[in-house]
Amino acid sequence: MTDAMKKLATGHLDTAVPSPKRQDEVSDMAIAVQVFKDSAIRNKELEASLENMVVKRTRQLEAEVESGKQKALALHKSESRLAELLELVPEAIISVDEEGRICLFNQSAETLFGYNKQEMIGSPL
Repeated sequence: MTDAMKKLATGHLDTAVPSPKRQDEVSDMAIAVQVFKDSAIRNKELEASLENMVVKRTRQLEAEVESGKQKALALHKSESRLAELLELVPEAIISVDEEGRICLFNQSAETLFGYNKQEMIGSPL
């Protein structure tokens, strides 16, 4: 019994717990040791399951981050193309934000109104 307890204490969960044929304190101890062994085995299984879940979720999050980066890059490219197009159209385009401040003032607006973009961006309409 003592040998089995020492082996179990060092993590050798494949150790067999002897079950004496008598009904005394030693047999009660063997039952308790078996309960501890079964619990330790179950804990190992739960740890492995949790580790697998963490690895899986980490991979999912990494994929989501990568997808977000790709979407942000695509959005940036799209915004850049739109800004280039807005600069090239022959019509004056002025856009304001929620506070009524100019956030877009294209080349045609510069020509038509005689102000440059830098002095108009951020100014109230």
